[in-house]
Amino acid sequence: MNQNYEPRSRYSFLLELLFRAFIFAFFWWLLTEGDTASWVVGVPTTVAATCASFWLSAGRSGKLRLAGAIRFATFFLLQSLFARSLFAAVVFFISL
Repeated sequence: MNQNYEPRSRYSFLLELLFRAFIFAFFWWLLTEGDTASWVVGVPTTVAATCASFWLSAGRSGKLRLAGAIRFATFFLLQSLFARSLFAAVVFFISL
């Protein structure tokens, strides 16, 4: 277990829960372009994403490390370039 872990108060836990749920609901609303019928799937998805985010971040301090963020951004950009070049190769060089 993490030595620096401090238990959260009930208020801070509830505040973080509501904030994460709001963020996930907002992203769902953006993805579905505001379609109200999509909330039949969106509510369970938002609840599952909120629960998963708490489960995956249990015991963490919540602080970002600059080196880790730079490594992730580099990896993401390289993978994006690879995927774009692979897609371009499929489109231009493979005939159906």
